[in-house]
Amino acid sequence: MGGLSSDQVQTAAVNLLRMGELQRVLAGLNATHIPVTLLKGVGLLISDYQRDYHNRPMGDTDLLVAPEREADARHVLEELGYELFPSREVVYRRLAAQEYLIDLHTNLDHLDRNGLSLACERSLTVDLSGQPARVFAPDDNFLYIASHMGLHHAYVTPHGLSDLDRLARRHDLDYVRIARRARRHRLEVPVGEVLRILVRRFGTPMPDEFIKALRPRAGGRLAAKAYRKVLSQDRAVHGWGVLLELLFRGSLLDRWRLMRSYVWPGREVIIRRYQLSPDISAWCYHTLRPLRLMRRTRRILSELLHGSAG
Repeated sequence: MGGLSSDQVQTAAVNLLRMGELQRVLAGLNATHIPVTLLKGVGLLISDYQRDYHNRPMGDTDLLVAPEREADARHVLEELGYELFPSREVVYRRLAAQEYLIDLHTNLDHLDRNGLSLACERSLTVDLSGQPARVFAPDDNFLYIASHMGLHHAYVTPHGLSDLDRLARRHDLDYVRIARRARRHRLEVPVGEVLRILVRRFGTPMPDEFIKALRPRAGGRLAAKAYRKVLSQDRAVHGWGVLLELLFRGSLLDRWRLMRSYVWPGREVIIRRYQLSPDISAWCYHTLRPLRLMRRTRRILSELLHGSAG
């Protein structure tokens, strides 16, 4: 590893361990015939970083499985020594030479069921030491990473921007199709603003017509202005993601479903997230959750207004 900095050497060493663990997990899932798609950093390391493990730090491992195979996938992870980790999402952890975290997804925030099905059909096969898996095609990956940063986190990260820059430079992306999908799913504001930051910071080559196609639609300029204020804080603010999804998700029905799932996520999620006993404690938290969320929302809005005043 001559010529690498100490940080790059450490990044490579950690990623090698995590890829070895991922190979073990894929072997278990493949033995049970569970198709899996590698998301975000782990998929990009294999498909677009040419396995130069020193170039891209990786946190948890994000895996996508079909909803009907979630229970089977969870069983495989438990058989491999993983335990459910306190989180709103389905996250498993195994402690060995280091901590391994696997975030198990059955859906993605930016796509409806039909859109996700089409993205999976277009996905590409990759191989990790004899274990096959899938990764999104470059166009789908580009839209997913931009919308995930812009909508789910409401915060742009250096690694996320670097991933988008690499995808744009390595592939002949179909920007017309990406813009059309973004508008179909009402993602033009979060995706457009993230990509404007990408062009400004990285000088990423991108057609002007593509950026123009992601301008806010009529009636959405005020929401876009508020969104730009959120991104300008250049830091993650807990809770912004859900509020922004309520602004930009497709139909009123979609927004109602999102709000209902966030306010009342269900006893299983609450028990898992807050490690409560499945009796009166979970019931009380579930009942009082709307009041807690109202206080949190007021605090978030106060932060934004205070930032605007400054």
